Order: sequence, then structure tokens, then C-alpha cells
Amino acid sequence: MDGALSVRPNITKDIAWRNYVKSSHTCDSMTDEEFTRISSAISQLNEEGREKVVEYAEDLAAGGRYKKYDSANLGNQA
Repeated sequence: MDGALSVRPNITKDIAWRNYVKSSHTCDSMTDEEFTRISSAISQLNEEGREKVVEYAEDLAAGGRYKKYDSANLGNQA
């Protein structure tokens, strides 16, 4: 060992999070690559940073520009 810190991912926590995300109705189309990228980025943040991510995601969703629409609601868009 060269004295550098090594960080092992918490596999159990990762699996539980992945299962939660996959079962969520709002993330049913998230790809494994997207999940990995988001999970990797968030795991590097402190609590304040994670809260900023949540707030930013909520702002994006509330703005409507990036909102996804399912085929059943396509005719109901404003």
C-alpha cells in the first residue's frame, strides 16, 4: 500500500438505492449509466451538496422545460 486512501463503495447501500430508484415511478426510464453517473457524483458530496442536487432537480422538474410526458398525456399538454 502506498499510503493513499482507498474508498470501497458501500455495496449494500448502493443495491438498496438502486432498487429504490428502479421501483420509483418517477425514475422508471433511468438507464444504468445515468444511475451510475448520478450515484458517483452524489457520493462525493456532503449533505449540503446533496441538498443542492435535490433542489436543482426539483427546479428543473418544476420549470417544465425538461418534464417528460407519457404517451397517455400527450394530448393534455399545454
